[in-house]
Amino acid sequence: MKRIFPFFLIFTLTLNACSYRPKLERPEGMPELLPCSITATFGGKIVKGVTVSLTPLEGNKTWSPSGTTNDNGTAYPETSYGFKGVPVGQYRVSFTCFETNPNYDENNPKSPWAKSFIPLKYSKSQSKKTLEVQTDGKNNFVFTLDAGEEPVLANTKL
Repeated sequence: MKRIFPFFLIFTLTLNACSYRPKLERPEGMPELLPCSITATFGGKIVKGVTVSLTPLEGNKTWSPSGTTNDNGTAYPETSYGFKGVPVGQYRVSFTCFETNPNYDENNPKSPWAKSFIPLKYSKSQSKKTLEVQTDGKNNFVFTLDAGEEPVLANTKL
């Protein structure tokens, strides 16, 4: 028992020290961020773990927010600095959800590196979906998207 106590004490102190994160100062030039939610279904089904990315159609792309869908299929975007919310503006919305292919063969150029559970037409390079975040709006967006029958094999990284 005497040997176990010091281990738990050191473990607890280390865990607390590692979980401490100083609060980041708001970066200079960061615009006002507004609360925003994006809910998406694919083929009528909720998919947890989908990355939802917002790319500004105009202006400063420094604050491109993104989020990941939860159990309800809703993402709450935040900036790359971890500040919650989205600046006012128009955005292209993209959706991605990949699983690494365990049979990937890097020596075979036709070997798919991943499976996408979302049609690739919703990826960053192909999505035509847009939204506009407004100061006087609720900024709660819902997308009902179609989905393929089978996961799409991705041969090139997006």
